[in-house]
Amino acid sequence: GVTLVALGLAALVRALRVHGHRHEHDGVAHWHLHSHRRSETHDHAHHAALGMGMLHGLAGTGALVMPLPLAATESAPVALGSLVAFGIGTTLAMAAFGVAAGWMVRGAGHPSPAVVRATSSVAALASGFVGAWWPIVA
Repeated sequence: GVTLVALGLAALVRALRVHGHRHEHDGVAHWHLHSHRRSETHDHAHHAALGMGMLHGLAGTGALVMPLPLAATESAPVALGSLVAFGIGTTLAMAAFGVAAGWMVRGAGHPSPAVVRATSSVAALASGFVGAWWPIVA
């Protein structure tokens, strides 16, 4: 719950600072939306997706589901094969979802900063709401 509230607050701060303009990366001029949450310059890293993926993996149900078939076998090779297959399948499924989501977002063209701020703010508030609500009902 605390993590979702913290992520929601961080996302809301970032959403409210989104703007769009043209600039260059490696000599290629383009237009995109971003925030200057960390600095006013355009030198920003894109590590958030990796961090969110790692957090998602740590919090996922795989740690609860994966031991069930492993407990049903006494064969180490079968257990290892199950673990490898689960890891590969999970990675491919997440990659496919990421590609599909990216394709849809890219197909939307260049939305206005106001639309991005609004939709990002709604998602951030939803994260905070779920994070606060979940411990209460659990």
